[in-house]
Amino acid sequence: ITVCFKVPDGTGLWPAIWMLPFDETPWPKGGEIDLMEAKGRSYPVDGLPGEANRIGSAVHFGTEWPDNRYINADFYSSNENTFQSYFHSITLIFQSNKLDFYVNNETDLSIRIFISDPGTPKAETCLAYCKPDEAMPDDMIINLKLISVHIEKRSIPFLKDCEVNFDNDTFGGQLTIKAPNARLPNISSDSPVEDRINYVIYNEINPMLESHGGEVSLVEFNKDNVAVLQFGGGCQGCGMVDVTLKDGIEKTLIEQIPEVKSVKDLTDHSIDDNAYYK
Repeated sequence: ITVCFKVPDGTGLWPAIWMLPFDETPWPKGGEIDLMEAKGRSYPVDGLPGEANRIGSAVHFGTEWPDNRYINADFYSSNENTFQSYFHSITLIFQSNKLDFYVNNETDLSIRIFISDPGTPKAETCLAYCKPDEAMPDDMIINLKLISVHIEKRSIPFLKDCEVNFDNDTFGGQLTIKAPNARLPNISSDSPVEDRINYVIYNEINPMLESHGGEVSLVEFNKDNVAVLQFGGGCQGCGMVDVTLKDGIEKTLIEQIPEVKSVKDLTDHSIDDNAYYK
């Protein structure tokens, strides 16, 4: 969201642009996002500087006052282009794991499309804002009229027939993405090692573990050529998991994927509520 504003000049004024929840959740449990707060005083008082070139943004959260919490930051303009003398803009980019605030569209942003765990039942198609330092060197870049789109190289085979649309709604609209092939196996000899490991896991290993109510997933394939795995269901806490790991999974992965040198189990097996063997 982007809002253009110019703040008034006057001692005692406190212009602000806030975002509050729609429901009746009491403050601050429902959250509060202060896009912009300013003070009208433009001249120094008691050794404090004037406020004409400063605004602040904040996020409020937590339990009831006085135990609530907040995070805030200030932005400063030049003395010749103050927030009281000219229109400026504040931009909020809301993502699931962070909030980014920018003044006067100093974002240099693009959009990045990628699929997490492509070719597996856990695949999720993602469309996110992308800063320059978040792009990858091998991304495919599409330069559109108003924005650039980065597409992760690994995800390209799984994005066949993908559609990105802008859907209008009561709040203005949003970008949506549909990728019907995101969860379909699409493996070749030159596919990334992670994708080939996932193919073997979901098509050969997990079907065998299902008889015990168990499953395994790939956490990462690290620089030491080790496939780091995590067990779930009946395999978590199971007394036979070491046998399953070494005599079954590791042997299968090494035989079919030459790059894999060994496997490592990252599971917390002290939790054995659903274990098949205890």
